[in-house]
Amino acid sequence: MTAHQLIDSYHNECLVPEQSEKDSIKGQVKRIFNAYKNNTALGPKELHIAGSFAKGTMLAGRMEADIELYYPRHNVSFYQIRDEAIRVAEACFPKAKISPSDKCINIEIEKKGTVRSFDIVLGFPVNSPQQMAEVRNEQQYIVTTGEFHVEYVKRQINEWSFYPNIVRLIKDWRNVWDVPLKSIHIELLVASALHYQKIEPLNYPECLKSCFKEMMSMCDGTVISPVNWPLDDELYDAPKSDAGINIIDPANPSDNMVDYLDSDDVTTIRRQATRAINLINNEDWRELWQDEFFD
Repeated sequence: MTAHQLIDSYHNECLVPEQSEKDSIKGQVKRIFNAYKNNTALGPKELHIAGSFAKGTMLAGRMEADIELYYPRHNVSFYQIRDEAIRVAEACFPKAKISPSDKCINIEIEKKGTVRSFDIVLGFPVNSPQQMAEVRNEQQYIVTTGEFHVEYVKRQINEWSFYPNIVRLIKDWRNVWDVPLKSIHIELLVASALHYQKIEPLNYPECLKSCFKEMMSMCDGTVISPVNWPLDDELYDAPKSDAGINIIDPANPSDNMVDYLDSDDVTTIRRQATRAINLINNEDWRELWQDEFFD
């Protein structure tokens, strides 16, 4: 069995969600949708699923999804909508753990010992990433971000059918080694690596090395901007962070998605990416993913 075939088996057997997992999430999302759709006081105009579940990059065992609620612009304030959304969650899911924050309402629902987590993001939609870059009170309009991110990932899958496989493999590595990168960061880094390094035909070790090299380039100051995305380059005006890194948000070209990471975080990313490349060169898959599958 080649290295590519071995990694492919690991991905398919250990990282791809079972249909039963996806069906369970869909069922719970439907119940949450109905709870808000049937709210006669302040019902949303549209409801959308976002996050890794909607993108098709979710890892097995990650029982979670993002739900976006679009409200029409009228005389009701954002804070009235948020308070009503919290009330609906508490009334319709009395046994759930409800945790409101500035950006979302998290609902954790336990069933048969398994916790399913849903982030409810709400607000007023915008029509494009350009418009998102121009709004004030970003918190009130950030609801559309997830939909743009889903569209971005779908475009990458159309370009490279194996794209979600690479994303899952690196997300799994991220979880094992506690690397401070979010899923959307990994999705953008993988797309950038595949776009600029043009790996063909598919070879997992070479693809993975290219992605880790892209991480190292980011740490060295290379700006990671969206690829295969209908925005002009001159719109990407997000500044580098104090740590000297920049991943531009496809949902908002003026937003640096990693501006909160500090120099210690950057050092961790660079060190772990370098280590990952060395492990790939040595074909030490057991150490790379810390999984007994490779024993």
